[in-house]
Amino acid sequence: MAAAMFFREVSKSSCGFKMTPESAIKAATILGMSDPIHEPVLSAVFAVCEAVKKGKKGKTIEIRAPDKHKVMRKVILEKAEWWQA
Repeated sequence: MAAAMFFREVSKSSCGFKMTPESAIKAATILGMSDPIHEPVLSAVFAVCEAVKKGKKGKTIEIRAPDKHKVMRKVILEKAEWWQA
């Protein structure tokens, strides 16, 4: 849970993508995030920043990031509403 919230906050501060808490928890579960400052959290943050740089402005973004076993996983992250951020 701490890794999910860390992932959410770092994505928001470094890339400007404000995801829902549920999306952060879903990503943490799919990717097997357990330690906030190691893989796969950092790879997922880089993937979010890359999607934002590509101009993904929709309600959701799709990222591909390695899980804790180095297997590439697809995760769909939902953008938070103004009152969720």
